[in-house]
Amino acid sequence: LHSWVSDADWDFDSGPSSREVVYWARYLDLLSVQLEQRMPGIVPDVVCTARDPAQPEQVFELLVEVAVHHRVDQDKARKIELQQRACIEIDLKAWKRDGKVQKGAQVVPVARLREIVIDETTCKRWIFNPWFNSQVAAAIQEQKAIAAEKRMHEIGRASCRERV
Repeated sequence: LHSWVSDADWDFDSGPSSREVVYWARYLDLLSVQLEQRMPGIVPDVVCTARDPAQPEQVFELLVEVAVHHRVDQDKARKIELQQRACIEIDLKAWKRDGKVQKGAQVVPVARLREIVIDETTCKRWIFNPWFNSQVAAAIQEQKAIAAEKRMHEIGRASCRERV
């Protein structure tokens, strides 16, 4: 899976702020793979049961959309997010020509296609990443706590000045 970098933005009483949140690229173990399994309002191209080798006890569902003719539209992306399903899209449109997966006039060998799907990150994007969203929420909560502590400190200083 590829990395996802974004700014977590917020606006508290102390003013707007932001912090970069990163979800690092990683390989996953795929424990099972099923094609076109019907789910509420969507039929993803592939449904995987996966786990991160660094956290083998955490098994999760990963949807994979393969873009050959068209990419995931906003409606489908919204449904995936509402269902809180991890989903990536692999864009193979650049490799398709005349109904075959090829680059230029050359048909892409299976080994190269496997490399594109498994190793390359430039043709992949997250449709929804629940872990990334939880990292953003945690960053915002941390900043709220820091802002609240800062306000309490400022109130305490103001109170001390009033007594003097």
